[in-house]
Amino acid sequence: MARIIALVDCDSFFVTCEQAVEPKLKGQPVCVLSNNEGCVISRSREAKKMGVKMGMPYFMAKKEFPKAIYIKAEHERYRWFSKRVMDCLREFSPDV
Repeated sequence: MARIIALVDCDSFFVTCEQAVEPKLKGQPVCVLSNNEGCVISRSREAKKMGVKMGMPYFMAKKEFPKAIYIKAEHERYRWFSKRVMDCLREFSPDV
């Protein structure tokens, strides 16, 4: 039996988690910031289209893109969502 390997990319994962908790953020230019609000660590497609760069310092992003929504990272939340994703993947394959 042939072995199949799949790669799963949860695009803009931190932003997607925030949108799941707060649906009004869907379709908005959302940026998740590092814990110390130092830089952008996740961007919605709308924020990417706007021009916000990954790793961009918050003070620069806020100045250049004031209409974007900036959210401080909630890593415990992302850990919880990540576990749910991994549990779902394990339903398809025991090797994850």
